[in-house]
Amino acid sequence: MRSLVNEKVKHIRYGNGVVEAEEVKKIFVKFKDLEEVKAFPFPCSFEHFLMLEDEDHALAVEKRMEKEKEDEAKIEEFLQKDIERRQAERATKRRTVKKKA
Repeated sequence: MRSLVNEKVKHIRYGNGVVEAEEVKKIFVKFKDLEEVKAFPFPCSFEHFLMLEDEDHALAVEKRMEKEKEDEAKIEEFLQKDIERRQAERATKRRTVKKKA
């Protein structure tokens, strides 16, 4: 995905702005009527309160959000399976200890 720096955005509260900088999980936007630059989580802020003017960038951000949701679901599934595995191991150890006693 191309850089969002200098891309025009619209915020539901702050109005029109321009992306001044970006990091891996943050973008920084300068709004017309505000002195300070505002920081937003990236890309999820585009799901809730920011809109990109450029449609190609908007589609790319949408795809990135979908990918991140898929990745989060995979991680959640892995963690749940790990919890279940550990619980099964503990149950097996308890049964083994009871048999020895």
